[in-house]
Amino acid sequence: MLFIHEDDWGQIEVLPASCAEWCNREIARIAEQAERSALPMGAGWSELAVRDPAPEQLSNLKIVVTDVAATFSELLPQLDGVATGTFSSAQRVPRLMAFGFGQGAAIIITPDRSSQYVDALTLSLDTSEHEARYRILAAIAALSPASALMLVDWLQGCSLLLSDQTAIDDYISGR
Repeated sequence: MLFIHEDDWGQIEVLPASCAEWCNREIARIAEQAERSALPMGAGWSELAVRDPAPEQLSNLKIVVTDVAATFSELLPQLDGVATGTFSSAQRVPRLMAFGFGQGAAIIITPDRSSQYVDALTLSLDTSEHEARYRILAAIAALSPASALMLVDWLQGCSLLLSDQTAIDDYISGR
């Protein structure tokens, strides 16, 4: 079972590509607030930056859950489920599906209320294994149409279109 700590949930997500400009503005706003509120000697921040909701949600694209699961299952192992919370009180989250290689290399599918369409795609990429990172991103890029999707890594402060192979390669290698 994949465990995602509650603080890490949604830190890397797939959004509609139409959100690209908004993501860049939001990343810049968060970076400015972090710089402005940084405490001395790296002790944290005096204020938290809360992300605004994206102007368009992945659910608006009406991506069919069974199609996504079929694509991912051809490219990645399916995991037994997803748990979240804290390390001391993890709870299994019903209806979520996960594909990948376990902790640090997985994709989580969150279906909408009807369970027909994808409400969210969240990634766990906390691994230095380039092959695992590449295979996770290749699976996301295999969704149709990939040109309509982008990846946002809020922790790294970057975003990329999933149709841009050079950007994907740079992201995987940490450039």
